[in-house]
Amino acid sequence: MQETMASLSEALRLELKDTNINVSVLCPGLVDTDLGANSNSVLDVANVDGAPLTAASMSPYFVGQKVAEAIEQNRFYIFTHPEYRKVIEARHRVMLSDFGDPAKSGYVEDITPLGAPWFALDEELH
Repeated sequence: MQETMASLSEALRLELKDTNINVSVLCPGLVDTDLGANSNSVLDVANVDGAPLTAASMSPYFVGQKVAEAIEQNRFYIFTHPEYRKVIEARHRVMLSDFGDPAKSGYVEDITPLGAPWFALDEELH
């Protein structure tokens, strides 16, 4: 579900790039809300390794500040917990390692139309 929402948001941002409408995707880590307690009561899962689920959570106040700052900077992905970068990097390394030969020998596709918006955004960042 999360992948689908991010993909829809990516497509929407690209479609609206020439307008005054911007789109961002919030990717928070643990936030100090009642979600954990409410989930625990429904799922009967009280903790992970003996610690409450909210033990390392961040205050919604700080998450909100980060979100407001990122929106002002027109950032697309909003990450509130920088330590999650390691998880994203590892996931992408695994994905990239599975690229290999095409399903059909000799197949070549022009990906320029598909990748053009991302290539342009990548160039802006570098």
